[in-house]
Amino acid sequence: MADKHYWTWGGKYFGYRVGDDLFTLRGRHAGRFYGDEVYGVDGQSLGEEKNDRRLITDKSKRARKKGIIARRRSASYELVTGS
Repeated sequence: MADKHYWTWGGKYFGYRVGDDLFTLRGRHAGRFYGDEVYGVDGQSLGEEKNDRRLITDKSKRARKKGIIARRRSASYELVTGS
């Protein structure tokens, strides 16, 4: 079950969080949270959580990297949320 749902800063629905992992609406593994920062499966910084459930990209942090993340599979949005 989804722990939390996220929207872009502009208000578009992005996806959901399960544990420390971030998934898109369609269930694709987009990245992993490290605190409030999110890194893609390639280890590249994607952005961070702001204002509780908004994802924003800080261009000054784009050069930050973590190790490559093994992709996880998730159920589709409908199965995770029960919608």
